[in-house]
Amino acid sequence: MNTCVYDKTDKGREEIATRKYQLPPRLRTLLVMIDGRNPLDTVLKNIAGLGLNGESVNLLVANEYIELVSGGEAANEPEHTPAAARPALRRTAN
Repeated sequence: MNTCVYDKTDKGREEIATRKYQLPPRLRTLLVMIDGRNPLDTVLKNIAGLGLNGESVNLLVANEYIELVSGGEAANEPEHTPAAARPALRRTAN
């Protein structure tokens, strides 16, 4: 059971409020669902029907939209990803 809890960063809150970074719609939906209270397992169950998974969460972490707030480090998640190594999120037609 993955009890890690994630919350939005300031950048994540800014994306929700303004759409400044033009996050793809599915990832934006995931970002909205990250609330700092529900464990990752619960969030992943809720997004499974959207074709999103743990890799989607890792993309949001790597691009600094969300951060781990409790529960220790998630499996397969790097401690820190340098900005140059972060995957670029590009807007796609969804």
